[in-house]
Amino acid sequence: FPAGFRRFVLVGNSPEEQVRNVFELGFEKGYRRVIFVGQIPENVSTEKINQIIAALEETDMVLVPGDGGRVSIWGMNEKTFWKWDEFRFYIPEIVVEMIAEAMEKNISYKIVTA
Repeated sequence: FPAGFRRFVLVGNSPEEQVRNVFELGFEKGYRRVIFVGQIPENVSTEKINQIIAALEETDMVLVPGDGGRVSIWGMNEKTFWKWDEFRFYIPEIVVEMIAEAMEKNISYKIVTA
């Protein structure tokens, strides 16, 4: 991970709870932006992490498409997390649904595919 970033251990009883806890803990510790790597970090390219970090500088949330039309949130800023508190953002949704939800809540986003 680049300098200035810190890794957090996943804590929770389910994958959904673990993802939420990573974002919540990061923001509670005072970080303005948090990225979540849903794979083994060694299997994620430095280029992809740098793209997510750069995108998060410009937008509220970074989405990364996965298999079968699903999408995951890999990064968000602090103000976005609290707007989405009632939305189960940590469960992968169909891309169109997540983008519609972001637009409805005035949340800017970028999709990183590489």
